[in-house]
Amino acid sequence: MINKLHLLFFILLFLSVSFFHTTVFAHGCLECHTKHGVKEKVPLIPPINLLVNSKKCTITLTDAFKFHGHPCPGVTIAFRAIQHGINILYDSEIPEQNDLLVFSRIPTRGSLDLIDLLMKGDKLSKRTWPPEGMKKSRDNFSFTVMRKSTCQAVDVKLKPERFPKDFFKLKKKEKDKTLTSKEWDILHTYMKNIILNFPTMPAKELFGNPRPYKVIVWGKLLPGEMDKHIKQLRKKYRKRSHGQR
Repeated sequence: MINKLHLLFFILLFLSVSFFHTTVFAHGCLECHTKHGVKEKVPLIPPINLLVNSKKCTITLTDAFKFHGHPCPGVTIAFRAIQHGINILYDSEIPEQNDLLVFSRIPTRGSLDLIDLLMKGDKLSKRTWPPEGMKKSRDNFSFTVMRKSTCQAVDVKLKPERFPKDFFKLKKKEKDKTLTSKEWDILHTYMKNIILNFPTMPAKELFGNPRPYKVIVWGKLLPGEMDKHIKQLRKKYRKRSHGQR
């Protein structure tokens, strides 16, 4: 009888510790780091400089993390990719914001926030939301940067092998609160590696050797038009989803 009581006690103790651990990491890195006194040191790398209404605007990786809410792999990768594309197209020139077009194939919140910060400013109310159907995949960390004034564009894509295969699978389990402690340790290591190491890695190791090319573009995209279309597409998707239940 005593042995059974001991066994039950240890089972309950294990479950309570596991639940506590899950609760901690499910709330995100920022809250966990603050609670445990962990100070994050953002790698110092050159900022992205833009001319907004002819005034120089400097955006650092720290600025991007702050706008997003915390250090993030998606922000890190998008920052390096867009910066690399700008460097290829403009060399030492500072681009005018309205001379840039940026296309993204990855719908992660971090990458969208970084591009929003560059192209829309620091108002969270103007956040871009992805249309339904965009896939989160390590093969889709692909960005096209276009310089309108020279009709040049460049495709900057993260080498798939640089990104963990099971990252998004683990992130989904984290969102669903089914992530185990062991899986959290693996995911945390992935995120820490990208956030701390990717900023200072040579661009060639991350993106290979993207080449600029000339392009002709037809049509017109009015301010706010893309957001309007995405909102309509998301609304239609929700209606279809509710209708299939």
